[in-house]
Amino acid sequence: MDKMEELRNCVAAVDKDATKFFEANNKAAGTRARKHLQQLKTLAQELRVLIQSTKNEKQAEQHEQGGHPEEAFAADPHMGAGHLQQYGHPGDEDGGY
Repeated sequence: MDKMEELRNCVAAVDKDATKFFEANNKAAGTRARKHLQQLKTLAQELRVLIQSTKNEKQAEQHEQGGHPEEAFAADPHMGAGHLQQYGHPGDEDGGY
């Protein structure tokens, strides 16, 4: 994963420059640390978007393959099978939703 490697490198750069700033009072290192922190923020947002889009693509593929709602919610502990049992399924004996 290229984004993860970029993130690791950026964190290492922040660590290096922040240490120089705080321990040696190197003002230029403080400027570099702030620049790396801004880059870290950008990388983190890009990674968030990548994760979300990948999740959405996988859910769409599962839906196209006729996946069951229980499988789509299985990864989310707040929306597990208990949620579906509470409200029923369309076509259940009690009429479902």
